[in-house]
Amino acid sequence: MIQKKLEVVYKPFDKATRVPPGTTLFSAAHWIGLPIDSTCGGRGTCGKCKVQVLEGGAEITTADRKQLRPIELEAGWRLSCQAKVYQDTTVTVPELLRVPKAATMGVNRLVLLDPNVRKVFVELSEPSLEDQRSDLERLRDALTAEGFDMKADLRVLRRLPVVLRDAGFTVTAVLGGDALIAVEPGDTREESYGVAVDLGTTTVVGTLMNLKTGMAEAVRSTLNGQAPFGADVISRISHGMQGDEAKAELRDAVRRTINTILSELYESAGVSRDRVYEMVIVGNATMLHLMLGIDATPISMMPFTPAFTDPLYLPALDVGIDIHPAGYVQTLPVIGAYVGADIVAGIMATGLAREDKMRVFVDVGTNGEIVLGSVKRVLCTAAPAGPAFEGSQIRCGMRATEGAIEGVTLTDHVELQVIGGDIVPRGICGSGLVDTVAQLRLAGLLDVGGKMRSREEVPEHPLSDRLITVEGVRAFLLGENVPHAAGRARAAVRERLDRDRYQSAHGRNGCQRDRPGRGLAGRFVRLLSESGEREDYRTGAGGGRRSHPLGWQYRRRGRQDGAAVLSRAAGRLRASGQGRIRGTLRALGLQRLLRVGAPVPGA
Repeated sequence: MIQKKLEVVYKPFDKATRVPPGTTLFSAAHWIGLPIDSTCGGRGTCGKCKVQVLEGGAEITTADRKQLRPIELEAGWRLSCQAKVYQDTTVTVPELLRVPKAATMGVNRLVLLDPNVRKVFVELSEPSLEDQRSDLERLRDALTAEGFDMKADLRVLRRLPVVLRDAGFTVTAVLGGDALIAVEPGDTREESYGVAVDLGTTTVVGTLMNLKTGMAEAVRSTLNGQAPFGADVISRISHGMQGDEAKAELRDAVRRTINTILSELYESAGVSRDRVYEMVIVGNATMLHLMLGIDATPISMMPFTPAFTDPLYLPALDVGIDIHPAGYVQTLPVIGAYVGADIVAGIMATGLAREDKMRVFVDVGTNGEIVLGSVKRVLCTAAPAGPAFEGSQIRCGMRATEGAIEGVTLTDHVELQVIGGDIVPRGICGSGLVDTVAQLRLAGLLDVGGKMRSREEVPEHPLSDRLITVEGVRAFLLGENVPHAAGRARAAVRERLDRDRYQSAHGRNGCQRDRPGRGLAGRFVRLLSESGEREDYRTGAGGGRRSHPLGWQYRRRGRQDGAAVLSRAAGRLRASGQGRIRGTLRALGLQRLLRVGAPVPGA
């Protein structure tokens, strides 16, 4: 018996697909290239993937009741990862899926224009009985006279005789290093392009570069098509562990994303793909592995070994990238399993390793990296900033798309900078979170330990009326009547949910702005829970590392500094119970305090 497929229509995109009964709305959308926002990988725990069912209906699941309000359930809202299709269905997808905001301006530093791709115009003598050199030899001799080495593969050789004779032996040779990419009729030296791609875990940004002038012709960004498989690299590696078909899904998803960006770049700049000869692509080690279809499982477990760290120079056809058919895709070297080629690109672009002055380079994205160094020595490390900046674990959090608060200024009133202009904010993204913490500290509403002050503690402060409590937790009200993914009515920065987050002022989750308070945002800010209640922050789909209330960052500070930290938090630790105190002391390496009856420092 042939199983009948059901039609699913997604508004306002007017995209439709036909799927077998029992398919989730989340999976159906992914099959047609419509990634629905999710930070939990479709497990029904983040509440970000909600859609409104207009026709067809969908049963209310336990996850729906947990993540959505009763009024939303009555209006037909469902978590798409839990809603299964058993009849023809029409749904509305929230506009949160619009193109994320990404930095389109980089650092300006004078560099010599010396691209790997060169175009050499040559006028060759035609063959004769006196000159019977082969076509390839004739071209090689002309290029050697111009100072270029050349080697050709079969793809170019197949077209070489026809192109030379149709063009009257007046051609332009296109070289990528010493590889002959193409031979073009006439003089095409003014048309030479390449593409730079930042393959982020969450956002992919592509820039079309004019290799003749060194100028950017167009910039485009979009969400990584792998988002439905999880918001972080561990979730995606976990999906790839399901077999070769799962690895192919991850590979094809990111290739479609890159090729979509390329088509938009070509259309915007009016450039043909046959004039784009090379792509340089950077990203963390996991993203590069998944793009190339290489098993990334060893990266996720001890001793965290990638399959490759060397730079690669690969034919574009082998990678599946839509540039010149004979073009090449190049990756930069990877430093380690969690410090990738994107950080190498940042170090190169800033010249950090070339100057005597000590500088810090910070990239806060889904995976966070910090580089410290000078010409003498460079140190780098990484930490899972995680999907926190895209909304996971943040009640009002969202990606840096239209409606997200990306900047905050606190004086005697609150000024919000919202992506999209003068519109009602829908939530807050990473740069908005960083700004808020910095501004609260400057305004005196957040103490040095990260504790939010109450209205009673600062009654004369002009913003004291915005100090509220949400479910018994102190909070600061940024905006009223703000809709967002969790269905709450207020965009409040919650002390408990933001605890143990270390935030800085630079990243892919919003633009960096030069305003008072931005300097402070670059410092580490510790947020401690008022109640001392412990929350587990897990990496990946199946969990993993868990942070103690004081965070793993203190473990390296030594026993003396650890004792001082405990002194500041002694009251909260006592409230947490003796077992939690013992766990915290053990995490800090203060085993000497674990003997029975030993006093807690500062108690």
